[in-house]
Formats: sequence, structure tokens, C-alpha cells
Amino acid sequence: MVATFPSRDLTGRLMWFAGVPVVVASIVVGIWVSGQSLTGLAWFVPGLAALAAGVVAFRRLPENVAGRRLLTFGLMISLFNLSQNVVLYALFNLGPGSWLGPANFALQVLGLAMFVFLLAALAVYPDGAYQHRYELLLIRGFAVLAIAVPVLMLFARPTLEPASIFEWLTGSREGAEGLFPDIESPLHLGALSFLRAPLHAYLAIAFTWIPFWAGIVLALRYRRFRADRRLQVRWPMYGGLATLVLGIEGAIWETAAIPLNLSTTVEIGAIVIAAASLTIGLVRPDLFDVDRVMRRTLVYVPVWLLIGGAYVGVAALLGTAASGVGLQVAIGVTIVATVMFEPARRRLVSRAGRWAYGESLSGEELIRRLGATLEHTLDLRRLTIAIAAIARDGLGVGWTQICVDGHAPVTDGERPHDALPAYAAALVHAGEHLGQIECGARVRGRTQASDRELFATLARQAALAIHNAKLAGELTRRLEEIKHQAEEITASRSRIVAAQESARRQIERDIHDGAQQEIVALIARIGLAQNQFGRDSSRLGETLVDLRSEARQALENLRQLASGIHPSVLTDHGIVEAIESRAARFPLGVTIECDPQLRNARFEESVEGAAYFFVCEGFANALKHASAERVRVCFDRSPAELEVQVSDDGAGFDLDSTARSGLAGLADRIAALGGSFDVRSSPGEGTTLTARLPIGEPAVV
Repeated sequence: MVATFPSRDLTGRLMWFAGVPVVVASIVVGIWVSGQSLTGLAWFVPGLAALAAGVVAFRRLPENVAGRRLLTFGLMISLFNLSQNVVLYALFNLGPGSWLGPANFALQVLGLAMFVFLLAALAVYPDGAYQHRYELLLIRGFAVLAIAVPVLMLFARPTLEPASIFEWLTGSREGAEGLFPDIESPLHLGALSFLRAPLHAYLAIAFTWIPFWAGIVLALRYRRFRADRRLQVRWPMYGGLATLVLGIEGAIWETAAIPLNLSTTVEIGAIVIAAASLTIGLVRPDLFDVDRVMRRTLVYVPVWLLIGGAYVGVAALLGTAASGVGLQVAIGVTIVATVMFEPARRRLVSRAGRWAYGESLSGEELIRRLGATLEHTLDLRRLTIAIAAIARDGLGVGWTQICVDGHAPVTDGERPHDALPAYAAALVHAGEHLGQIECGARVRGRTQASDRELFATLARQAALAIHNAKLAGELTRRLEEIKHQAEEITASRSRIVAAQESARRQIERDIHDGAQQEIVALIARIGLAQNQFGRDSSRLGETLVDLRSEARQALENLRQLASGIHPSVLTDHGIVEAIESRAARFPLGVTIECDPQLRNARFEESVEGAAYFFVCEGFANALKHASAERVRVCFDRSPAELEVQVSDDGAGFDLDSTARSGLAGLADRIAALGGSFDVRSSPGEGTTLTARLPIGEPAVV
């Protein structure tokens, strides 16, 4: 849920029309009220620092609600300080009056509202959006309390509750007792007196209670952020540690162990650091390697001192225990203990370093991880994903992107839309450009020269890995193609055998139904002629004439049957004349185009037979399926192959959705000779069949 309040325009108007007058008035009134007191003037520094931090955040990121709320919080601090000084000036110079009650109420509301704006800023820090609804409800709850508590206090107390500034002055200045007089509350109700204690407690701890909840909200948001957002949140979290000094300092100051000026300096410094950390985390989270500094300060140094102290203590203890025997023995025992425990000390210090700073990858470790990845996968997609993840982890950057030529980019981490790469290198192996690898800026710390060298080494190794993966992928594709071709050859051979068996049975049926029946009739007529030869010589001549005519018809039928299997004109005169003879009997218009030298050329019988039946099948398809009016046959010859093309002007068909089972036999027959077969067609555009048959050395299939 994106936060929208305050708007960009409203924040800009507040900055110019409220911020500038408040700052000027704060300085003037502060000098007027404090006079020569540096302590009084110093308290304007936190408000000005917070306001300056908000101005920088708003100017750099005007669209970010967190920055706009930070500016409003700074304005509220300056306004609160100004209001306190104005009230104090009036009280010191004019004395108590009827104005003091409303002014006291306004200071209470303004002080509580000031920290509500801090909570509102941290609830959307740093991206300007709520993660959960409870963040918005918490802000609204404290905003209601900022008004409700001072109002309820008017009902619960018979006299007004002094604002925090009066209580602070009473405890910090001599003669300040009774500075705030007892003023009767005009709204007091005795029935609500039981609320006095909890309301007073809330006002007493509100200035630490509300920031405490703001810190809890920020910590919960930190857990759900990615690495780059976490770095932004770490700045105010580390800066918030400075505010812990306030509680420690306050407890010490209560015992009068430190002077007031030192106490004020510590408190102001802590507030300024907290305000600055909010702005740095928002606009320049990579300004310093804050993680390393804080881990070294808060974790590594104490642990290192503890390990060193234990090491020295153990050696000294053993030496002391042996001192009763003699000084020389004690010294020897101490030296031996020091040497014996040194490896343990180094190991503990090393583990403390890893605990404080986390695991860091050296160049050798990075390449080792990349090599382990290569052992487990040669799939290009999975490999690039693994390389991107290893590069991001090893280089400590926010994102890594690998673009392999011809493939979709692979990105590890979230790359902003307009982000420019901090490093970029071409993936080149043996002079071949394979792609590009890019990565963002370091998440922690500044870029080092060793980072660029490590990136270049990684790019070279990644190029080798991607090259090997592409070779493996190409080999896999070739094996799949060979497997597919082998399956196609097996299937085509099966279809050829089936087609030959079907043709054999068709020939058997034709012989049985045609030539065989005619020969049986001829045998019967011969038997009749034989009977007539002895008994009826007058009719024998007529029978012999009929027998001769029927024998000629049987011969003609046999020739026609044979021409269906392999035309005699093809055997005697070649492919072109055979096609012309077939076209002469075809009911559609046929145009035959060929080189004159090709008309007398002869080819192997298998090539001519395949070309002839290919053209015949094209004629049959044009007549039965295409509703064509004309058919064109083209012959073309190269030194290595004969190309035959049959095209018609028919209806055409969709190659993807129409079965072509009738052409499968032709394709198999042509493929068996080492040739190729192609079909081009589309609805309304006719159909073109192209066969290319080798005419040189026999092709190896």
C-alpha cells in the first residue's frame, strides 16, 4: 500500500513558506531568550539538523513519501523548539497569565505530534510504502493519542499538567521551582481522576515510547526487505543505536556524575547522528561500508579483546600456579602455555572475524564454486542462472545479468529499470562473441581495483563455461536430429515395403480380373476350335478369326497393364516424352517446360521411374483435390541433381492443418534415392510440389 501524505506540492510549500520563517524565527528567538547561554542555543541544533536532513531527502527524492515525512518531522522539531522559547520568553518577561494554559496545552500536543511524524516517516522508510496495515493503524493510534491524552488530562487533573519543558527546567535550573504555577483546569471531572496516573505516565515516557515503537516497526520492515533495501534501513538502525546513549546519559546525569554542558553535548550529538543516518540511508546508502564499521565496533573488537584476555589469562594463571616451584619453572610454563594455546587463539579470532563480517569469497573460492557448478549441469539456461547467482554473491553486488546471444537475459537480483551497470564485460572465447555479463554496484562498501580484476576473471571463466554448454547443447541437438532421421528412415522403409506389398497385390488382382480371365477364355475358344476341326469344318474359319481377334485384345490389355507398372515409352524414350505422353491423355491443360538438351538426356532407371510417378501423382492431386484448370511441369538439371516441379492453379490448402498421407509414399521413394521432397501451398494460391533427385554418384543414405 503506497503512502501519499503529505503530497509533493504540500511538502514544497511547507519547506518554503513555513520552514524558512520557522528557522529564522528560531534563531532570533533563541538568541533573544538564551542570551549568552550556549546550552540554550545548542538545543536549536537538533531541530536544524533534522530539518536540514529532511530538506536534503526531499530535494534528492521528491517522489519518496519517507523523505517528505522526514522533512515534516524536522519542521515539527524546529517549530516545537521555537514554541518553547516563545512561551519561556513570555513567562520570564510577562509572568503567568491567562495565556499560559492554552500555551501549555499546545506544547503538549505539538511535542507528541512531533514524534508521531517520526513514526510516520519510519513506517514507510525507505521505499514510501506500507508493508502491512498495522503500520498505518499504529500511526493513526498515536496521532489520536497526541490530542486525546492532553485533552483527557484536563478532565483528570484539578490543575494543569506542566509541559515537558517546565519539568525539565525545574530539574535543571536553580530557582526554577514553582516556575509553572498551579492553574485550575476548567474541565476537571472528579469521576475521571483515576486516569491521572496513567496519563501522567504516558506523557512522561512518550518522548521515548513513540520512538521505541518506531524502531520496532523499522526492524520488522527490515526483515522483509531485499539486500539493497536492507542496506538503506541499516543506516537509521545503526544511527538509532546512538539514541541509546541518551538513556545511559540520562541515568548518569541524574546522579550528577557529569556536568550539564557535557550532558547536553552528548544528547544533541546523538540526535544529530540519528537524523543524519535517516537521510544517508535514503539518498546515499553506499556512502560508507557501514556494516563493516559497525560490526568491527560492536562485534569484532569486543570478541577479539575477550579472546585475547582469555588467552593471556590462561597463560598467566598457569605461570602463577607454577611459581611456587620456582621462578624459572613459572616462566617456562608460561611460555609453553602461550605456544600451546596460540593455534586455538588464531582459530577463535578467525571464527570471530567470520561471525562479525560474514563469509567473504576470494577469487579462488569464486572460481571453485563456478567449477563445481559446471560439474553438475551443462544445460545453458541453468548454467547462466547459476553463474549469475555466484557472481552476485561473490562480488557482493545488488544484481547480475548475463545475456547470451540468441537467448533471453538471465538476471539474479532485482535490477532497477534505469540502472546502469557498475561492471560490464563481453563474453568472448577463442575469438567468438558469446554474450555480455553486467552487474550493479556493490551493496556494501566502495568499489576496489581487485573487484574489477575478479569480475574480469569471472567473465573469462563464464565465457568458457557457456562455450562448453553451447557445444554440449549443439551435440545434444545433433544427436536428437540423427535419432529423428533414423526413426524417419525406419518408418519410410516400412512404408516402402507396405507400398510394394500393396502394389504387388494390386497387380495380382489386375492379372486375375483381366489378363487371366481373357487367357482362360482363349483356352476355351481354342478347345472349341479343336472340336470344330473334326466335326464342323464350315464354322472353323469363323472361330479362328474370332480367336485371333481376342488374342490381339488380350495382348493389348497386357500391354496396358504393363504400362501402368512401368510405361514402355519411359523405357524407350526417357522421362520428358513419357510425361508428354501422359499429359496428352490428361483432361486438364498441361504445360511442360524443360531445356532442349534435357529432352534427349537419360538417367538411371530408378531416377526416371521416381520422376515419372512423382509427376503422375501431381497430376492426380491437381485433378482430384485442387479443382485446378492448368498444371505446369518444369524440369531443371544441375551437375548433381535433377529437379522436377509440378504446380497447379487450384484451391491450395493449409500445410499445418491438412494431412498429406497421399504424398508420403512419394516422399519415401525420393528419400530412398537420397533426394529431397518439398510442398508449398496456401489456401487460394495453388500447390507446388518439388522433387530433387541425385543424378551423380549414388547417394549414401
